[in-house]
Amino acid sequence: MRLSNQQLDIIKSIVTEKMHSAYKLFLFGSRIDDTKRGGDIDLAIQVTVKVSHPARLCASIEAEISKKMEGRKVDVVLIAPGLQFGSVHKAALESGILLDQRESVLV
Repeated sequence: MRLSNQQLDIIKSIVTEKMHSAYKLFLFGSRIDDTKRGGDIDLAIQVTVKVSHPARLCASIEAEISKKMEGRKVDVVLIAPGLQFGSVHKAALESGILLDQRESVLV
């Protein structure tokens, strides 16, 4: 996995701050292959509840992570009930590395 501990901490912190439900956070794509170089950061967030404004949520997470990582390109896909499930979502779940998960949300 080609992310530093500092980068992992940034990603986990932002996702935890933005998500209002239990989730699983996966890294997938070229960043899971130590033999490759460069590339954007591909993240998948899986939840079990419907999300209002999913595109806005993904864009917000992407922008904040990118800002804290000096403009690094970040792509976030959301896996949730009621949303389309395509090949990129399947790839994220099949080959992705679980970075973090939150089982419950304190209110």
